[in-house]
Amino acid sequence: MLEEPKRQEKMWRVEAASARRAYESARPFSHVVLRDVFNDRALRLAKKEAIEGLRADFKETDLFKVYQVPTDLGQIKTPHLGALRDALYSAEFRAMVRDVTGAPELADRVDCSANVYKEGGHLLCHDDAIGSRCVSYVVYLVDDDWNPENGGGFELFDATGCVGRVAPAFNSMVLFAVQPGASFHAVQEVYSGMRLSISGWYHAVEPPQGKSTLEDLSAGTSEPMDPSYFRSDDHPLSEWIAPEYLEDTMLSQLSQRFAEESAIRLDRILRPDLAARLREECSRLEPTDDWEPAGPPHKRRYVTASSGLFWDIAQKTRTISFQKWLQNLSGVRPEAARCAVRRFRPGSDYTIACATNEPARLDLTFCFLATDSDLWDSGDVGGFETYLAADDDDREDVYESGEGEGDGSDLLSVRATHNALTLVLRDPGTLRFVKYISKAAPSSRFDIELVCQLHPDDLPDPLEEQQQLENDDSSSSSS
Repeated sequence: MLEEPKRQEKMWRVEAASARRAYESARPFSHVVLRDVFNDRALRLAKKEAIEGLRADFKETDLFKVYQVPTDLGQIKTPHLGALRDALYSAEFRAMVRDVTGAPELADRVDCSANVYKEGGHLLCHDDAIGSRCVSYVVYLVDDDWNPENGGGFELFDATGCVGRVAPAFNSMVLFAVQPGASFHAVQEVYSGMRLSISGWYHAVEPPQGKSTLEDLSAGTSEPMDPSYFRSDDHPLSEWIAPEYLEDTMLSQLSQRFAEESAIRLDRILRPDLAARLREECSRLEPTDDWEPAGPPHKRRYVTASSGLFWDIAQKTRTISFQKWLQNLSGVRPEAARCAVRRFRPGSDYTIACATNEPARLDLTFCFLATDSDLWDSGDVGGFETYLAADDDDREDVYESGEGEGDGSDLLSVRATHNALTLVLRDPGTLRFVKYISKAAPSSRFDIELVCQLHPDDLPDPLEEQQQLENDDSSSSSS
Protein backbone atom coordinates (compact mmCIF):
# COMPACT_ATOMS: atom_id res chain seq x y z
CA MET A 1 0.00 0.00 0.00
CA LEU A 2 0.99 3.67 -0.35
CA GLU A 3 2.36 5.50 2.60
CA GLU A 4 -0.13 7.19 4.95
CA PRO A 5 -0.66 10.92 4.28
CA LYS A 6 1.51 11.90 7.24
CA ARG A 7 4.45 10.09 5.60
CA GLN A 8 3.55 11.13 2.02
CA GLU A 9 6.84 13.02 1.59
CA LYS A 10 8.60 9.64 1.42
CA MET A 11 6.64 8.57 -1.64
CA TRP A 12 9.15 10.43 -3.81
CA ARG A 13 12.79 11.39 -3.71
CA VAL A 14 14.67 13.83 -5.95
CA GLU A 15 18.21 15.21 -5.57
CA ALA A 16 17.29 18.76 -6.52
CA ALA A 17 20.77 20.27 -6.84
CA SER A 18 22.02 17.79 -9.45
CA ALA A 19 18.65 17.87 -11.21
CA ARG A 20 18.88 21.65 -11.51
CA ARG A 21 22.37 21.48 -13.01
CA ALA A 22 21.13 19.00 -15.62
CA TYR A 23 18.06 21.13 -16.26
CA GLU A 24 20.00 24.32 -16.86
CA SER A 25 22.50 22.72 -19.25
CA ALA A 26 19.93 20.83 -21.32
CA ARG A 27 19.23 21.73 -24.96
CA PRO A 28 17.36 22.74 -27.12
CA PHE A 29 15.35 24.04 -24.16
CA SER A 30 15.69 23.53 -20.41
CA HIS A 31 14.45 20.14 -19.27
CA VAL A 32 15.45 17.29 -17.01
CA VAL A 33 14.81 13.54 -16.87
CA LEU A 34 14.39 12.29 -13.30
CA ARG A 35 14.90 8.57 -12.62
CA ASP A 36 13.40 6.43 -9.85
CA VAL A 37 11.41 9.37 -8.53
CA PHE A 38 8.58 7.56 -6.76
CA ASN A 39 8.25 4.68 -4.37
CA ASP A 40 8.47 1.72 -6.75
CA ARG A 41 5.75 -0.40 -5.16
CA ALA A 42 3.38 2.55 -4.84
CA LEU A 43 3.85 3.47 -8.50
CA ARG A 44 3.22 -0.09 -9.65
CA LEU A 45 -0.02 -0.13 -7.69
CA ALA A 46 -1.02 3.15 -9.32
CA LYS A 47 -0.24 1.68 -12.74
CA LYS A 48 -2.31 -1.44 -11.99
CA GLU A 49 -5.17 0.73 -10.82
CA ALA A 50 -5.01 2.84 -14.00
CA ILE A 51 -5.06 -0.19 -16.28
CA GLU A 52 -7.84 -1.99 -14.46
CA GLY A 53 -9.99 0.92 -13.31
CA LEU A 54 -9.85 3.74 -15.86
CA ARG A 55 -11.68 3.93 -19.18
CA ALA A 56 -9.77 5.45 -22.08
CA ASP A 57 -11.49 6.85 -25.18
CA PHE A 58 -9.90 6.97 -28.62
CA LYS A 59 -9.17 10.49 -29.86
CA GLU A 60 -7.66 11.54 -33.18
CA THR A 61 -7.09 15.00 -34.66
CA ASP A 62 -4.49 16.59 -36.89
CA LEU A 63 -2.14 16.72 -33.89
CA PHE A 64 -2.54 13.38 -32.18
CA LYS A 65 -3.79 9.83 -32.05
CA VAL A 66 -4.27 8.68 -28.48
CA TYR A 67 -6.49 6.89 -25.96
CA GLN A 68 -7.34 9.43 -23.30
CA VAL A 69 -8.98 8.99 -19.93
CA PRO A 70 -11.91 11.44 -19.98
CA THR A 71 -11.96 11.79 -16.21
CA ASP A 72 -9.77 14.55 -14.81
CA LEU A 73 -7.38 12.86 -12.40
CA GLY A 74 -8.04 15.72 -10.05
CA GLN A 75 -11.50 14.22 -9.49
CA ILE A 76 -10.67 10.55 -9.02
CA LYS A 77 -11.16 8.85 -5.66
CA THR A 78 -9.11 5.68 -6.22
CA PRO A 79 -6.46 5.24 -3.52
CA HIS A 80 -3.22 4.66 -5.43
CA LEU A 81 -3.69 7.04 -8.35
CA GLY A 82 -5.11 9.54 -5.90
CA ALA A 83 -2.01 9.25 -3.74
CA LEU A 84 0.23 9.76 -6.80
CA ARG A 85 -1.75 12.84 -7.79
CA ASP A 86 -1.63 14.21 -4.25
CA ALA A 87 2.13 13.70 -4.14
CA LEU A 88 2.63 15.45 -7.49
CA TYR A 89 0.69 18.52 -6.36
CA SER A 90 1.79 18.60 -2.73
CA ALA A 91 3.47 21.77 -1.48
CA GLU A 92 6.73 19.85 -1.01
CA PHE A 93 6.77 18.52 -4.57
CA ARG A 94 5.88 21.90 -6.05
CA ALA A 95 8.71 23.44 -4.05
CA MET A 96 11.09 20.86 -5.54
CA VAL A 97 9.81 21.68 -9.05
CA ARG A 98 10.50 25.37 -8.43
CA ASP A 99 13.93 24.58 -7.06
CA VAL A 100 14.86 22.50 -10.11
CA THR A 101 13.32 24.70 -12.81
CA GLY A 102 13.59 28.17 -11.30
CA ALA A 103 9.87 28.62 -11.87
CA PRO A 104 7.92 31.43 -10.19
CA GLU A 105 5.32 30.73 -7.52
CA LEU A 106 3.15 27.76 -8.54
CA ALA A 107 -0.54 27.52 -7.77
CA ASP A 108 -1.99 24.45 -6.07
CA ARG A 109 -4.30 23.86 -9.06
CA VAL A 110 -4.41 20.19 -10.12
CA ASP A 111 -4.19 19.70 -13.90
CA CYS A 112 -3.28 16.18 -15.00
CA SER A 113 -4.56 13.26 -17.07
CA ALA A 114 -3.74 9.70 -18.03
CA ASN A 115 -2.94 8.92 -21.66
CA VAL A 116 -2.36 5.67 -23.52
CA TYR A 117 -0.53 5.53 -26.84
CA LYS A 118 -0.90 2.22 -28.61
CA GLU A 119 0.63 1.14 -31.92
CA GLY A 120 0.48 4.10 -34.30
CA GLY A 121 -0.28 6.57 -31.50
CA HIS A 122 1.51 9.93 -31.56
CA LEU A 123 1.41 13.58 -30.56
CA LEU A 124 2.96 16.05 -33.00
CA CYS A 125 5.14 19.07 -32.34
CA HIS A 126 3.71 21.76 -30.03
CA ASP A 127 4.92 23.97 -27.18
CA ASP A 128 2.24 23.43 -24.45
CA ALA A 129 1.86 27.20 -24.01
CA ILE A 130 -1.72 27.95 -23.01
CA GLY A 131 -2.91 30.27 -20.28
CA SER A 132 -1.07 30.03 -16.97
CA ARG A 133 0.81 26.79 -17.66
CA CYS A 134 4.32 27.19 -16.30
CA VAL A 135 5.95 23.76 -15.99
CA SER A 136 5.02 20.56 -17.85
CA TYR A 137 5.69 17.04 -16.68
CA VAL A 138 5.29 13.43 -17.80
CA VAL A 139 5.45 10.42 -15.47
CA TYR A 140 6.02 7.17 -17.37
CA LEU A 141 4.19 3.98 -16.38
CA VAL A 142 5.46 1.83 -19.25
CA ASP A 143 6.50 -1.81 -18.88
CA ASP A 144 9.97 -2.50 -17.50
CA ASP A 145 11.23 -3.88 -20.81
CA TRP A 146 10.28 -0.80 -22.85
CA ASN A 147 13.11 0.18 -25.19
CA PRO A 148 13.72 2.67 -28.04
CA GLU A 149 12.52 0.10 -30.59
CA ASN A 150 9.02 0.45 -29.09
CA GLY A 151 8.99 4.13 -30.09
CA GLY A 152 6.99 6.61 -28.04
CA GLY A 153 10.01 8.73 -27.19
CA PHE A 154 9.76 12.26 -25.86
CA GLU A 155 11.07 14.31 -28.79
CA LEU A 156 12.69 17.72 -28.42
CA PHE A 157 12.62 20.24 -31.27
CA ASP A 158 14.43 23.36 -32.32
CA ALA A 159 13.54 25.45 -35.37
CA THR A 160 15.03 22.86 -37.74
CA GLY A 161 13.32 19.75 -36.40
CA CYS A 162 13.79 16.97 -33.85
CA VAL A 163 17.22 17.23 -32.22
CA GLY A 164 16.81 14.91 -29.24
CA ARG A 165 14.74 12.05 -27.92
CA VAL A 166 14.17 10.58 -24.46
CA ALA A 167 13.06 6.94 -24.30
CA PRO A 168 10.28 6.26 -21.76
CA ALA A 169 11.24 4.20 -18.72
CA PHE A 170 9.11 3.10 -15.80
CA ASN A 171 9.32 5.48 -12.83
CA SER A 172 11.02 8.23 -14.81
CA MET A 173 9.75 11.77 -15.11
CA VAL A 174 10.39 14.57 -17.60
CA LEU A 175 10.14 18.16 -16.34
CA PHE A 176 10.41 21.28 -18.50
CA ALA A 177 9.38 24.91 -18.38
CA VAL A 178 6.63 25.98 -20.79
CA GLN A 179 8.23 28.56 -23.09
CA PRO A 180 6.02 30.01 -25.83
CA GLY A 181 7.68 29.51 -29.19
CA ALA A 182 10.55 27.51 -27.67
CA SER A 183 9.50 24.42 -25.66
CA PHE A 184 8.57 22.44 -28.79
CA HIS A 185 8.20 18.73 -28.15
CA ALA A 186 6.29 15.69 -29.42
CA VAL A 187 5.49 12.07 -28.67
CA GLN A 188 7.18 9.85 -31.23
CA GLU A 189 4.94 7.29 -32.89
CA VAL A 190 4.56 4.10 -30.84
CA TYR A 191 5.64 1.09 -32.88
CA SER A 192 4.66 -1.62 -30.40
CA GLY A 193 3.45 -1.95 -26.83
CA MET A 194 1.31 0.34 -24.68
CA ARG A 195 2.78 3.67 -23.60
CA LEU A 196 0.94 4.65 -20.42
CA SER A 197 1.75 7.95 -18.76
CA ILE A 198 0.45 10.56 -16.38
CA SER A 199 1.04 14.06 -17.68
CA GLY A 200 0.06 17.53 -16.63
CA TRP A 201 1.08 21.04 -15.76
CA TYR A 202 1.97 23.23 -12.85
CA HIS A 203 0.31 26.62 -13.25
CA ALA A 204 1.86 29.94 -12.37
CA VAL A 205 0.03 32.25 -10.02
CA GLU A 206 0.65 34.97 -12.65
CA PRO A 207 0.15 33.86 -16.30
CA PRO A 208 3.39 34.01 -18.33
CA GLN A 209 3.76 36.34 -21.29
CA GLY A 210 4.36 35.25 -24.87
CA LYS A 211 2.54 34.04 -27.94
CA SER A 212 1.70 30.32 -27.93
CA THR A 213 1.71 27.90 -30.82
CA LEU A 214 -2.07 27.75 -30.57
CA GLU A 215 -2.30 31.50 -31.06
CA ASP A 216 0.08 31.21 -33.99
CA LEU A 217 -1.99 28.45 -35.59
CA SER A 218 -5.20 30.43 -35.07
CA ALA A 219 -3.88 33.86 -36.07
CA GLY A 220 -4.54 33.53 -39.78
CA THR A 221 -1.90 33.86 -42.48
CA SER A 222 -1.79 34.45 -46.21
CA GLU A 223 0.71 32.90 -48.61
CA PRO A 224 1.74 34.67 -51.83
CA MET A 225 0.19 33.81 -55.18
CA ASP A 226 1.84 33.87 -58.60
CA PRO A 227 -0.32 36.22 -60.72
CA SER A 228 1.24 34.88 -63.92
CA TYR A 229 0.92 31.20 -62.99
CA PHE A 230 -1.30 30.35 -65.97
CA ARG A 231 0.93 31.74 -68.69
CA SER A 232 1.64 29.28 -71.51
CA ASP A 233 0.13 26.57 -73.65
CA ASP A 234 3.11 24.34 -74.29
CA HIS A 235 1.45 21.12 -73.11
CA PRO A 236 -1.86 20.09 -74.72
CA LEU A 237 -4.16 18.48 -72.17
CA SER A 238 -4.39 15.34 -74.30
CA GLU A 239 -0.71 14.69 -73.57
CA TRP A 240 -1.34 14.02 -69.90
CA ILE A 241 -5.03 14.16 -68.86
CA ALA A 242 -7.00 10.92 -69.34
CA PRO A 243 -9.18 11.30 -72.48
CA GLU A 244 -12.53 10.67 -70.73
CA TYR A 245 -12.03 13.84 -68.68
CA LEU A 246 -11.69 15.91 -71.85
CA GLU A 247 -15.10 14.93 -73.23
CA ASP A 248 -17.76 17.64 -73.09
CA THR A 249 -20.46 15.32 -71.77
CA MET A 250 -18.25 14.10 -68.92
CA LEU A 251 -17.16 17.64 -68.06
CA SER A 252 -20.76 18.81 -67.94
CA GLN A 253 -21.72 16.02 -65.53
CA LEU A 254 -18.72 16.66 -63.30
CA SER A 255 -19.35 20.40 -63.31
CA GLN A 256 -22.93 19.89 -62.14
CA ARG A 257 -21.80 17.60 -59.34
CA PHE A 258 -19.11 20.06 -58.25
CA ALA A 259 -21.63 22.90 -58.22
CA GLU A 260 -23.80 20.88 -55.83
CA GLU A 261 -21.08 19.59 -53.49
CA SER A 262 -18.15 22.06 -53.83
CA ALA A 263 -15.83 19.05 -53.88
CA ILE A 264 -15.05 16.17 -56.22
CA ARG A 265 -12.43 13.47 -56.69
CA LEU A 266 -11.42 12.38 -60.18
CA ASP A 267 -9.92 8.89 -60.16
CA ARG A 268 -7.45 7.82 -62.87
CA ILE A 269 -7.02 11.47 -63.81
CA LEU A 270 -3.79 11.04 -65.80
CA ARG A 271 -3.23 8.93 -68.88
CA PRO A 272 -2.46 5.27 -67.97
CA ASP A 273 1.07 5.36 -69.38
CA LEU A 274 1.94 8.47 -67.38
CA ALA A 275 0.29 7.11 -64.22
CA ALA A 276 2.39 3.94 -64.54
CA ARG A 277 5.58 6.00 -64.83
CA LEU A 278 4.64 7.98 -61.75
CA ARG A 279 3.91 4.82 -59.73
CA GLU A 280 7.31 3.48 -60.72
CA GLU A 281 8.85 6.78 -59.66
CA CYS A 282 7.11 6.52 -56.27
CA SER A 283 8.65 3.08 -55.78
CA ARG A 284 12.09 4.09 -57.00
CA LEU A 285 12.71 7.26 -55.06
CA GLU A 286 14.61 6.88 -51.81
CA PRO A 287 14.33 9.16 -48.77
CA THR A 288 17.89 10.37 -49.42
CA ASP A 289 17.02 11.79 -52.84
CA ASP A 290 17.29 15.52 -53.48
CA TRP A 291 14.15 16.82 -51.77
CA GLU A 292 14.14 19.94 -49.60
CA PRO A 293 12.54 19.91 -46.11
CA ALA A 294 9.55 22.17 -45.42
CA GLY A 295 8.63 23.52 -41.99
CA PRO A 296 8.39 24.78 -39.30
CA PRO A 297 7.59 21.46 -37.60
CA HIS A 298 4.76 22.86 -35.45
CA LYS A 299 2.92 23.61 -38.72
CA ARG A 300 4.20 21.12 -41.27
CA ARG A 301 6.84 18.55 -42.04
CA TYR A 302 7.40 17.10 -45.50
CA VAL A 303 9.89 17.47 -48.34
CA THR A 304 9.49 19.30 -51.65
CA ALA A 305 10.97 18.94 -55.13
CA SER A 306 11.74 21.47 -57.87
CA SER A 307 12.83 18.99 -60.53
CA GLY A 308 12.06 15.47 -61.73
CA LEU A 309 8.94 13.80 -63.09
CA PHE A 310 6.55 15.11 -60.44
CA TRP A 311 7.79 18.63 -61.08
CA ASP A 312 7.30 18.14 -64.80
CA ILE A 313 3.66 17.23 -64.20
CA ALA A 314 3.24 20.29 -62.00
CA GLN A 315 4.48 22.50 -64.82
CA LYS A 316 1.72 21.20 -67.07
CA THR A 317 -0.83 22.82 -64.75
CA ARG A 318 0.56 26.26 -65.64
CA THR A 319 -0.99 26.28 -69.10
CA ILE A 320 -3.89 28.41 -70.26
CA SER A 321 -5.59 25.27 -71.57
CA PHE A 322 -5.54 23.74 -68.07
CA GLN A 323 -6.88 27.00 -66.64
CA LYS A 324 -9.82 26.88 -69.06
CA TRP A 325 -10.44 23.18 -68.34
CA LEU A 326 -10.45 23.97 -64.64
CA GLN A 327 -12.90 26.81 -65.14
CA ASN A 328 -15.26 24.59 -67.13
CA LEU A 329 -15.12 21.92 -64.43
CA SER A 330 -15.41 24.12 -61.34
CA GLY A 331 -17.53 26.99 -62.60
CA VAL A 332 -15.09 29.53 -61.13
CA ARG A 333 -12.24 31.42 -62.76
CA PRO A 334 -8.76 30.75 -61.34
CA GLU A 335 -6.61 33.86 -61.84
CA ALA A 336 -3.43 33.14 -59.90
CA ALA A 337 -2.00 30.15 -58.06
CA ARG A 338 0.76 28.67 -55.97
CA CYS A 339 2.05 25.13 -56.43
CA ALA A 340 4.14 22.65 -54.45
CA VAL A 341 5.38 19.14 -55.18
CA ARG A 342 5.30 17.36 -51.82
CA ARG A 343 6.42 14.05 -50.40
CA PHE A 344 5.06 12.78 -47.08
CA ARG A 345 7.36 10.08 -45.70
CA PRO A 346 6.21 7.23 -43.42
CA GLY A 347 6.98 7.80 -39.76
CA SER A 348 7.75 11.45 -40.33
CA ASP A 349 5.50 13.82 -42.23
CA TYR A 350 2.22 15.75 -41.85
CA THR A 351 0.59 19.17 -42.00
CA ILE A 352 -1.28 20.85 -39.15
CA ALA A 353 -4.63 22.60 -39.54
CA CYS A 354 -3.61 26.27 -39.61
CA ALA A 355 -6.00 29.18 -39.94
CA THR A 356 -5.68 31.59 -42.87
CA ASN A 357 -7.09 35.03 -43.55
CA GLU A 358 -7.50 34.30 -47.25
CA PRO A 359 -10.79 34.52 -49.14
CA ALA A 360 -12.27 31.42 -50.77
CA ARG A 361 -9.75 29.31 -52.68
CA LEU A 362 -9.93 26.46 -55.16
CA ASP A 363 -7.71 23.61 -53.94
CA LEU A 364 -6.39 20.93 -56.29
CA THR A 365 -4.43 17.92 -55.08
CA PHE A 366 -2.99 15.31 -57.42
CA CYS A 367 -2.11 12.25 -55.31
CA PHE A 368 0.32 9.44 -56.21
CA LEU A 369 1.33 6.24 -54.39
CA ALA A 370 3.64 3.31 -54.93
CA THR A 371 0.81 0.91 -54.06
CA ASP A 372 -2.96 1.03 -53.52
CA SER A 373 -2.83 -1.04 -50.33
CA ASP A 374 -5.99 -1.47 -48.26
CA LEU A 375 -4.07 0.23 -45.46
CA TRP A 376 -4.59 3.58 -47.18
CA ASP A 377 -8.35 2.95 -47.31
CA SER A 378 -8.50 2.02 -43.62
CA GLY A 379 -7.16 5.36 -42.45
CA ASP A 380 -5.08 3.54 -39.84
CA VAL A 381 -1.78 4.71 -41.34
CA GLY A 382 -2.84 8.31 -41.97
CA GLY A 383 -2.01 10.05 -45.23
CA PHE A 384 -5.59 11.22 -45.77
CA GLU A 385 -6.47 14.89 -46.25
CA THR A 386 -9.22 16.40 -44.12
CA TYR A 387 -11.15 19.66 -44.31
CA LEU A 388 -12.85 20.90 -41.17
CA ALA A 389 -14.80 23.89 -39.99
CA ALA A 390 -12.78 26.30 -37.90
CA ASP A 391 -14.07 26.94 -34.39
CA ASP A 392 -11.83 29.11 -32.25
CA ASP A 393 -13.74 28.19 -29.09
CA ASP A 394 -13.07 24.48 -29.63
CA ARG A 395 -9.55 24.77 -31.02
CA GLU A 396 -7.91 24.98 -27.60
CA ASP A 397 -9.62 21.76 -26.53
CA VAL A 398 -8.56 19.99 -29.72
CA TYR A 399 -5.03 21.31 -29.37
CA GLU A 400 -4.33 20.02 -25.91
CA SER A 401 -7.05 17.93 -24.29
CA GLY A 402 -8.03 15.55 -27.04
CA GLU A 403 -11.59 16.75 -27.43
CA GLY A 404 -12.99 17.25 -30.90
CA GLU A 405 -12.88 13.83 -32.54
CA GLY A 406 -16.28 12.76 -33.68
CA ASP A 407 -17.89 16.16 -33.06
CA GLY A 408 -19.04 16.56 -36.64
CA SER A 409 -16.56 19.33 -37.50
CA ASP A 410 -15.03 17.32 -40.36
CA LEU A 411 -16.45 18.56 -43.66
CA LEU A 412 -14.54 16.23 -45.96
CA SER A 413 -11.89 13.54 -45.66
CA VAL A 414 -10.12 12.16 -48.73
CA ARG A 415 -8.05 8.98 -48.51
CA ALA A 416 -4.74 8.72 -50.33
CA THR A 417 -5.28 7.15 -53.78
CA HIS A 418 -2.88 6.77 -56.68
CA ASN A 419 -3.54 8.90 -59.74
CA ALA A 420 -6.44 10.87 -58.28
CA LEU A 421 -7.22 14.58 -58.41
CA THR A 422 -9.29 16.19 -55.66
CA LEU A 423 -10.89 19.60 -56.18
CA VAL A 424 -12.34 21.53 -53.24
CA LEU A 425 -13.84 25.01 -53.17
CA ARG A 426 -12.58 26.03 -49.75
CA ASP A 427 -14.55 28.66 -47.86
CA PRO A 428 -12.79 31.33 -45.76
CA GLY A 429 -11.83 29.96 -42.36
CA THR A 430 -12.03 26.31 -43.38
CA LEU A 431 -9.02 24.37 -42.08
CA ARG A 432 -7.25 21.51 -43.84
CA PHE A 433 -4.49 19.06 -43.01
CA VAL A 434 -2.74 15.93 -44.26
CA LYS A 435 -2.73 13.40 -41.43
CA TYR A 436 0.62 12.18 -40.10
CA ILE A 437 1.78 9.14 -42.05
CA SER A 438 2.56 6.15 -39.86
CA LYS A 439 5.76 4.20 -40.12
CA ALA A 440 3.51 1.24 -41.04
CA ALA A 441 2.32 2.97 -44.24
CA PRO A 442 3.08 1.03 -47.46
CA SER A 443 4.95 3.96 -49.03
CA SER A 444 5.34 7.70 -49.10
CA ARG A 445 2.44 9.87 -50.21
CA PHE A 446 3.41 12.06 -53.17
CA ASP A 447 1.22 14.92 -54.25
CA ILE A 448 1.06 18.09 -56.31
CA GLU A 449 -0.77 20.78 -54.37
CA LEU A 450 -2.24 23.67 -56.34
CA VAL A 451 -4.09 26.51 -54.58
CA CYS A 452 -5.91 28.93 -56.88
CA GLN A 453 -6.97 32.51 -56.32
CA LEU A 454 -10.39 33.22 -57.78
CA HIS A 455 -11.76 36.09 -59.83
CA PRO A 456 -13.37 38.58 -57.39
CA ASP A 457 -16.78 38.12 -59.00
CA ASP A 458 -16.60 34.36 -58.28
CA LEU A 459 -16.04 34.72 -54.54
CA PRO A 460 -18.99 33.55 -52.40
CA ASP A 461 -21.28 36.28 -51.11
CA PRO A 462 -21.17 36.11 -47.26
CA LEU A 463 -24.71 37.50 -46.99
CA GLU A 464 -26.10 34.89 -49.36
CA GLU A 465 -24.25 32.13 -47.49
CA GLN A 466 -25.60 33.35 -44.14
CA GLN A 467 -29.13 33.46 -45.56
CA GLN A 468 -28.72 29.93 -46.87
CA LEU A 469 -27.53 28.72 -43.46
CA GLU A 470 -30.51 30.35 -41.78
CA ASN A 471 -32.87 28.76 -44.29
CA ASP A 472 -31.27 25.37 -43.69
CA ASP A 473 -31.60 25.79 -39.92
CA SER A 474 -35.24 26.81 -40.31
CA SER A 475 -35.96 23.77 -42.45
CA SER A 476 -34.28 21.48 -39.92
CA SER A 477 -36.28 22.96 -37.04
CA SER A 478 -39.61 22.52 -38.80
CA SER A 479 -38.98 18.94 -39.91
